[in-house]
Amino acid sequence: MEERKVLLIDDNLMDVIAAERSLRQEGYEVVRLASPAGCIAKVDYERPDVLLIDISMARLNVQEFFDSISQNEDHEDLIIVLSSDLDAETLQKICIEHDFH
Repeated sequence: MEERKVLLIDDNLMDVIAAERSLRQEGYEVVRLASPAGCIAKVDYERPDVLLIDISMARLNVQEFFDSISQNEDHEDLIIVLSSDLDAETLQKICIEHDFH
C-alpha cells in the first residue's frame, strides 16, 4: 500500500514537529513548510493527499489560498484540515465563507 502524503504548513515549529512525529508513526509520508510564502506552489508541486494548514499564520492570504486551491481541478480530492488558534466560532465562519466542510 502506498503511503499517503501529508503536507504540513505551519509557522510554529513545535506544532509541526509534534504533528510530523505522530503522522510518521501512523505511516504517513510528511512534507512540511514553515511559512505561508510559496504555499500554493508547494501544494501544486507535492500533490499531497492531505493538507494540514494553520490558517492564522501571519502573511497568509486566506482568500487567495482558498481561491487558488478550489479553482485547481488537480486538488479536487485534496483533504484540507484547518488548524488555528482562532476560536471555534471564527473558524466555522471561515469554513462556511469558503464552502469547506
